[in-house]
Amino acid sequence: MRCMGGFIGVNYAASKLPWTSSLQVSCTLALISAGLWFLFDRTFHGFMISLTVASMGTTVAYFLVLNGWYSFTRADFFGVGSWIPCILYSSSVCFGSIGRQLDVIPKTWFTAGRAHLKSE
Repeated sequence: MRCMGGFIGVNYAASKLPWTSSLQVSCTLALISAGLWFLFDRTFHGFMISLTVASMGTTVAYFLVLNGWYSFTRADFFGVGSWIPCILYSSSVCFGSIGRQLDVIPKTWFTAGRAHLKSE
């Protein structure tokens, strides 16, 4: 839940706070995204997956803009908003953490099932 709150905070910061330049947005959101990774993941695998998602997602957004299928109101570089990679990175960290927590199965579930089978 804390990770989801951090992700929502990054989204809010990207959309609602008054920024003076796109460099300020990019640097601030990159530091916040790296902080989210440090607080909730701290694995090299998670870092690389998030970096891959951010770069591939930004590339897809670039090609959508290039073909005229999508446009940003305030495009910073190559027609894409500078906040896109940071949002994608932090969402990958957030949902990766949630997915890992859902993947954990308590050992009591296995022992309770075996005890039930032995009693029959």
